[in-house]
Amino acid sequence: MDASASDCGRVARVVPTAATAPLIRSIQWSSTIDAELDTVAAAELLPWARRQVLEGVAQLWECRDERDRLLVITRLDFDPLEWAIVYCQGSGLEKFGAYFLNVARRKRWPLRMHTTSPATARLCERLGFHIDEYVSRCKPWV
Repeated sequence: MDASASDCGRVARVVPTAATAPLIRSIQWSSTIDAELDTVAAAELLPWARRQVLEGVAQLWECRDERDRLLVITRLDFDPLEWAIVYCQGSGLEKFGAYFLNVARRKRWPLRMHTTSPATARLCERLGFHIDEYVSRCKPWV
C-alpha cells in the first residue's frame, strides 16, 4: 500500500513491506468493541456510534500492524458529500490515517475529522488537514 495525502497539503506516505503490511479491515460491532470504546471520551458518542454502525450508516474499521492498533468509525455524509472520521481510539493514527486519506483522494471525497484533543488536531495537521471551524458549547441551565 502506498498512501498519499498530497491533495490535502503535505504528503504523508506509508509504504510497508510485505512482512509489516498493516491490516485495515471493516469489522462488525460486538461486545468487545463496547468494552474497548467504553471510555470517558466516548461516553456520549458510544450509543450513537453503535447504532450508526449496526444500521449500516457508519463503518467500523480495525487498523493494526505489529505495533499499533486503531479503531476508526467513518460515515459518508451527503449534502455536501464528505467522508467523516467521527471517532478513533488507539495508536497509529498518523500511520493509518494515510490510508484513509488515500481512499478519499482516489474517490475524490473531501475528508473531515472531528476531535476534542489538541494533540490529535496537531497530528491531523501533519497529515494535511486544516482547521475549518471552531465549535463552542454551553449548557445555560447549569
